[in-house]
Amino acid sequence: MKFLKDLQKIFYPRNLTCSVCSRENFNGKTVCDGCEAVLPKNDGNICDHCGRRTPFPVAYCDFCKGKSLHIDCMRSVFEYGEPISGMIRRLKYYGEKHLAEEFAQRMVRVYHRSLPTVDAVVCIPSSKARIKMKGYNQSLLLAKEVAERLELPLINALEKTKDTGSQVGLKREERRANLKGSFKVVERAKVKGKRILIVDDVVTTGTTLEIVAEKLKNEGASEVYGIAVASVTMSKIKTEQREPLDKIVDNDGKIERI
Repeated sequence: MKFLKDLQKIFYPRNLTCSVCSRENFNGKTVCDGCEAVLPKNDGNICDHCGRRTPFPVAYCDFCKGKSLHIDCMRSVFEYGEPISGMIRRLKYYGEKHLAEEFAQRMVRVYHRSLPTVDAVVCIPSSKARIKMKGYNQSLLLAKEVAERLELPLINALEKTKDTGSQVGLKREERRANLKGSFKVVERAKVKGKRILIVDDVVTTGTTLEIVAEKLKNEGASEVYGIAVASVTMSKIKTEQREPLDKIVDNDGKIERI
């Protein structure tokens, strides 16, 4: 299937425009050289656990140090900010589903470079109400593309049991309480003893990934890792003490789930 899709892209390219700036692009890639140079890539010194950039080499950032976490390791391709936040909005709200392919290619490269081998892929589920409203779940689109490129099964292991609504204005503890009981594992046999990779679009505090990882491990998953298109920087997380992180993220990119 992947081979056929690659052939289709060669002989029937979608367009000759850059996925970021939408200008004509003739470098044979989906992103022009100018935009590629300014993408906020999440590399350099990073926390061994959450993968966020740190000012100097350390094993764990201040956010992860000393905490007992259910998710074994997380990585993201980009730091959250323009132009990536705009591309995510286009995928998430405006139906530009082809961007899932662009993001997945980069996520797979980060996975091979930074994460251990896994057995299966899962996505963060969306509520039925939101899927009905938008017509799709962008995290599922990403997970399908990632699973296909890794040649791994995509397991519909999780179900959103309630619509938690926007988390804007909630403190970290309130967000966790709001999400409590909102996910359940529905494919226990396929999860037990497996090393799972969770795919999502944006990670802010990581609360959602942590809750989902806890659910999966409670049902027998041996290891749980996470990968996302982008993550909010440590500096913005620390700013939460002065101004709600939700407000910062909402103004920057209207993230629904944090």
